[in-house]
Amino acid sequence: MIPSGAPADRYYGLIANNVFYNNSQPQSNTPATQVYFDGDVSKLHFANNIVYGGSSSLPSVVCIGSYSYLAPTPMELDDNDVFNPSGAAYGSGCDNQVGNNISLDPRFQKTPVRETFT
Repeated sequence: MIPSGAPADRYYGLIANNVFYNNSQPQSNTPATQVYFDGDVSKLHFANNIVYGGSSSLPSVVCIGSYSYLAPTPMELDDNDVFNPSGAAYGSGCDNQVGNNISLDPRFQKTPVRETFT
């Protein structure tokens, strides 16, 4: 899906309007708690997401991108709320932040039955 008004060749993919919360790591060598981008992440647009890091001291979002230097356009992080109460919001490789990224607690509420979002 190409963002509205963007040139068709500007993006390869769009990850938008999601909530990443309370994920667990299947492998102990994964350097992120919620979102881990690896490989050719160039021309990927990560926008308007809420990412909550949980209780780990690892960053919430890591953008390794081993082959991104080969592409003319880097991955973009745009208008996200990335929060980690126990560590860094972003890890290595997440340098191309555009728009209004913030790092504020989204204040999710817990109920006895399930977790809800407000």
